[in-house]
Amino acid sequence: MANRDHSNTVTDQPRKRGKGVPFKKNDPATGEVDLRINRNGRPKSFDQLRALGQHLGDEIVMGRDGKPILAPDGQPMTATEMIMRQMMQDEKQRLDYLHIAYGRPPLKQEVTGKDGAPLGSAALDLSVLGKHLSDGELQILQQAAEIIERAQHAQGSADTAEDTGD
Repeated sequence: MANRDHSNTVTDQPRKRGKGVPFKKNDPATGEVDLRINRNGRPKSFDQLRALGQHLGDEIVMGRDGKPILAPDGQPMTATEMIMRQMMQDEKQRLDYLHIAYGRPPLKQEVTGKDGAPLGSAALDLSVLGKHLSDGELQILQQAAEIIERAQHAQGSADTAEDTGD
């Protein structure tokens, strides 16, 4: 009978470690630096991540021979410039390149009612509401409707005065 406190597969599998080279401490006396170590650590916020990305993007790109990669104008290319040039040449990334370089086009958003009708509330039929409301409540609704009509009329008059330049 198997022991239920332990998994029976753990002891069967040997523990494997990769064949890597361990990190070396930076030695200020000799100037030896292990470039694989991330001394800055994980960014604490998106602003720090953006700043790190911009810092890395400003670095000069080196070729396999250790020399800077030159742009068509003969100047050393930064990482950002190389990425943008690659995006410009890749069909799948061209639209993203254009959005980065020139901005996204504005999206026109139009809000309308059903079948393109203007938004607005339907007129209240007080005779239908009269079946469910008291006389006092109907009177209050009637006064509110009159106030709204006067405000709409005043707004319409102001709009036409602006259109005619008065």
